[in-house]
Amino acid sequence: MENTAEKRATQRIEIEVPVHLEQGSGVTRDVSLSGIYFVTDQNFSEGTTLKFTIELEYAIPGRPMHLDCQAHVLRVEPQGDQMGVAARIEDFTYLQQYGEDNIRVVPGSNNLQ
Repeated sequence: MENTAEKRATQRIEIEVPVHLEQGSGVTRDVSLSGIYFVTDQNFSEGTTLKFTIELEYAIPGRPMHLDCQAHVLRVEPQGDQMGVAARIEDFTYLQQYGEDNIRVVPGSNNLQ
């Protein structure tokens, strides 16, 4: 019998949060440290690189966090009248806001695999 268990390096979390793309927006279906799946009305091609920001407004109460990411598109599939995009996150930086004018930038990792 074949083992059909997924072989992922990091755990996937089912969560719906806004994704801001260079040319539009979307909503996540699930996210992990090394990947993302989101639904959008934008068209993408497998193999392309994309940049996006994930909003985590309630990750830390009172301190909204935004992840600026760069990813490699692995798969694109129809999802009703929109497109589902699976991508491997290659690099990220997170911005955490402390008060109205105080933002902390923390570099991410370019070795997420």
